Amino acid sequence: AAGNLNGTGALYNATIRSWYKTAVQNPGTTVTFGSVYFALYPTGPAMVVPAVYPVTRSGSSALSCVAATNVMLQSLDDFLKTIAASLLSETVLFLVERKSGALLASSI
Repeated sequence: AAGNLNGTGALYNATIRSWYKTAVQNPGTTVTFGSVYFALYPTGPAMVVPAVYPVTRSGSSALSCVAATNVMLQSLDDFLKTIAASLLSETVLFLVERKSGALLASSI
């Protein structure tokens, strides 16, 4: 659960992260999305939304691990623009967070 991933000697513990807790609270589900946050990448900071999936052993409901990735919101903007361009010229698409109503991505 913990490991030295950043080369600084500091331990990284995924089990205390909100995205991990989101997956644990939703066992047996499909992909669940966490809250938007800023992540630091070698190319600079980016707004991301974590996509998580609780993995269980076959025939068991016990959690085996959590698969997770970050989806960059800029990528969602680009994706929505591609979809809107293939539809009618007046089409505008928005992606809104259900809980807060915050605009996450748009085709404009």
